Amino acid sequence: MNFVTRSFKRSFFHSNLWVGLGNALLVSKGIILLPLLIKNLGTNSYGALTLLLSTITLLLNVSNLGTGYRYKRFMPSLERTDDKRNSFYNQFFVQAIVIGAIAVFLFLNDNILTDTLLKKSIKFT
Repeated sequence: MNFVTRSFKRSFFHSNLWVGLGNALLVSKGIILLPLLIKNLGTNSYGALTLLLSTITLLLNVSNLGTGYRYKRFMPSLERTDDKRNSFYNQFFVQAIVIGAIAVFLFLNDNILTDTLLKKSIKFT
């Protein structure tokens, strides 16, 4: 018995084709934009942009303090909707408070961090 019909094969192929094309476009975006950014921004500004984006990514990954993993681990075992909601809001507010605290720290210590890390060569405004 063949449970896979021709229309299923066709729809499966088309779905995967669109996903593959989308991923290829995402990868090609970076390959196309990299030389354009370096040419138009210059090496100093491009380096500062890279540093800024890396710092933001690092802060977002560190700011959850592992609460996202805890949520993913315990959420499937929760049966009541209220328990799931409370578990989500707990990790959400912890991450929001930590991001807010980091943002306030960076905002208040902007001059010190710029002098120390960037040696006054680039100023983010």
